[in-house]
Amino acid sequence: MRLRPISIDHKSNVLNDREKALRQQEFDDTTIKDLRIDYKKKLIKPYDLEVRIAELEKRGFKDPVKMITSSPAILGYAMENIDGKIADLEKRGFKDPVKMITSLPAILGYAMENIDGKIRLIEQVSAQFGNGTDAAPTIIERELGILSTKIDKLWTLVRVLCESNQQPSPKDIHALLFAKLEYVVLAHSKQSSEKSLEECLKTIKKLKKIGLTKGDARSEIAALLDEDPDSKTIQRYVRGYPLAQNEE
Repeated sequence: MRLRPISIDHKSNVLNDREKALRQQEFDDTTIKDLRIDYKKKLIKPYDLEVRIAELEKRGFKDPVKMITSSPAILGYAMENIDGKIADLEKRGFKDPVKMITSLPAILGYAMENIDGKIRLIEQVSAQFGNGTDAAPTIIERELGILSTKIDKLWTLVRVLCESNQQPSPKDIHALLFAKLEYVVLAHSKQSSEKSLEECLKTIKKLKKIGLTKGDARSEIAALLDEDPDSKTIQRYVRGYPLAQNEE
């Protein structure tokens, strides 16, 4: 009687070896799962992973494993592209692109045209308040959330800032950036013709405390637009976030 040969699943062994190599680099199971998806269930070769980590460290990234864990897509970028992004950011006046990318790895996927648009937008705010305001790259480096925020939200916030009679502090910008946009629009638009950023921020806190829903906030915005069709802030908001018929 002939014995059947033992079947060895070579692909499975390779995959297990690569998983083991990733765990040795302190990648968690969630990241390994994400990498399986990105690499079509093949996973990156251990040698390629070691080379990539070494290349990132050489460029000043202190914790490449943490970066890859937060954004596995980094492994899909050629080092030439990463070098190019660092150089492009430096050309635009950013002082520490490596720190920026470390804090927000998604920057590697942002088109420079989009970043340039946000620089111009922040420059508009700076011009509104004169010499006392930091340069746009400095503001963005301090508040990286600007780069990941939808451009329509930013333009609406710029309108709010430009109509206010107070130069925004870094704390003010942070508060506006991470507040619900509907709260910002409501808080700003409900004021009299003399707009105050300080009062706007106080009202935002009140709206948050009472838990006004987004739907109710949008209904109030629609009502305010009926009362004042020329409101530049609400017009800019609606341009990016159109109101439904039942909200008008």
